[in-house]
Amino acid sequence: MRDGTAHGTRRVLHRALHDEPSELDLADGELTAAPVREWLPGADRTESDDDAAMADADADTAPGPEPDRPPEPPAGRRRFLLLASGGALLVAAGTGTALALLRGDRETGSGGPSAPATGPRPVAIGLQADLTGEQRAHGTAQERGARLAVEEFNARAGKPFSLVLRTADDGGSTGRAPAAAKRLIEDPDVLAVLGPTGDDTALAVLAAYDRATLPLIAVSPGSLALGLAESRTFLHARPVNTVVSRPLGVYLATRTKARRPGLLQDRTAGDYSRQSTGVNNTVVRAQGRQPYPRAVPAGTEDFGPVVADMLRAGVDSVLFAGYARGAARTARALAAAGFTGPRLAPQAVLDDVFLTEAGTAAEGWVVSASFIDATAVPGAQAFRDAYRVRYGAAPAPFAAEAYDVVNLVIQELTATGSRPTREALAGRLRAASYEGVTKTFSFTPADGTFADNTAVFLHQVEKGAFRFLGRAPLDGA
Repeated sequence: MRDGTAHGTRRVLHRALHDEPSELDLADGELTAAPVREWLPGADRTESDDDAAMADADADTAPGPEPDRPPEPPAGRRRFLLLASGGALLVAAGTGTALALLRGDRETGSGGPSAPATGPRPVAIGLQADLTGEQRAHGTAQERGARLAVEEFNARAGKPFSLVLRTADDGGSTGRAPAAAKRLIEDPDVLAVLGPTGDDTALAVLAAYDRATLPLIAVSPGSLALGLAESRTFLHARPVNTVVSRPLGVYLATRTKARRPGLLQDRTAGDYSRQSTGVNNTVVRAQGRQPYPRAVPAGTEDFGPVVADMLRAGVDSVLFAGYARGAARTARALAAAGFTGPRLAPQAVLDDVFLTEAGTAAEGWVVSASFIDATAVPGAQAFRDAYRVRYGAAPAPFAAEAYDVVNLVIQELTATGSRPTREALAGRLRAASYEGVTKTFSFTPADGTFADNTAVFLHQVEKGAFRFLGRAPLDGA
């Protein structure tokens, strides 16, 4: 699934951005275009339609927002890619000598510099996140995980320096994101930044962080487009969206008896849904299955007609690609029709919105994700106990991942023996490896992509909640 070199990765990403609009599939690291067709109520069908890879979005469809976002923003189009290269991360703090004097060790919630004071110069890790917008649940979880790691470090005896966490809330807005980034960039004590929370905000500030040679580590964004910038300082701390979606097709082929999977693309989710469906179309066909692909226009609320069409075609499983609200509508329509076959969806559906709006129709759905459930992983017990003591609640998605990323940065800071430049720290982080609570964090030094494309996990709805199943299947074995 992964191109072997940074040059190959950029070449495939470039193709995805510049090809004419059509369904893009990934096979052995190469993109291929497939015919497209949209399902509409009452449309005539032929068997040849079943051979179309997936109904693609219109040529002027704009990019959908960050796929992990609980609400469903307007559909949009930015033609990203369908490469399954890994992601990366970047979140850091600067280390300093205990004798360096400049600023007071005061944390500021705004992300701005602290007021001048006597005392050791602080080493700061920045957090740019959505703390008040639609993705505030994920942004807040990352802020809490990062803060816990900082507080645990500061509690160490004999630590070489003290850390502070400087936060900049961008509200999940591309309009506010540059100003939030500027506050952290202009703070000389900030040596690395965790964030932003979503794809759109990450893309909006990536160049600014790169110009400042300030390491930026992304925990939740999954867009393939982040790999196009050829940034010197960006690190992707998770596999990209197509890598996270791909195991769903493998699961259908290896863990169920499904032979005729229905692939349903909700165009409300833009490129996110198209890429998820495209990669799984390739996977299920490679396993000898004959998929039945369909797409519904953005804004569709009644999924009953398309579900009825799929059931008439004999589908024995359904792989939905889109956001949580569309998945809930699909789940209700399937339940109303008495369908009980395998039902699967990618990471954006792993959200309480799906559970609430689907109700009992959500039971049994399997969802892939780049994050673990820290309440269900034995190795995460110390983290979740500390988190519960600190915040009075169980860790939410991305809290443990943010905790790991900050500890990776701390590892590299303490190893330097002196306060590194931002650029030097970025180089150290790209070459580093850290065994975290959630997974092993390491990157491709040439482009900062995440090195481990096996770090994908399955969750299944059981008794109204998501139950962690563990690592996702990776191949047809």
